[in-house]
Amino acid sequence: MFESAYRALGNFLWRTLIALIVLVAVVVSLATALVPLLPAINTSLVAEIESRTGFDAQVAGITAEMEGFRPKLAL
Repeated sequence: MFESAYRALGNFLWRTLIALIVLVAVVVSLATALVPLLPAINTSLVAEIESRTGFDAQVAGITAEMEGFRPKLAL
């Protein structure tokens, strides 16, 4: 009885671990592909900053890149 419970728990944990690894790989791949596209949203970013602060905003440039698992964004 305990053997089947341990086997079921082991299968569940193993499948969950594999699913989490695949999910992390997909998220990192999407971030790597989408982060360089951030400069294309310059006008919408300026509009959002202006609407939230009430001040005139100007973004001279946006650079974005992935450094390992962390995105780096500079305005």
